[in-house]
Amino acid sequence: MAILPVVGVLAETVSGLVGAELAVNIHREVADPAAHAYDPGLMARLRELVDRGP
Repeated sequence: MAILPVVGVLAETVSGLVGAELAVNIHREVADPAAHAYDPGLMARLRELVDRGP
């Protein structure tokens, strides 16, 4: 699944909407270094989007 292009567009769109928030739910295994689905690159990019803010 290519989540980053979708989340990127949604984040950009939401940033232009007053009072809007974007919630992104992921499987916890994506953030767990011991899991087979661990994706540190995805987590880093999601954190960048959060840190960027509105």
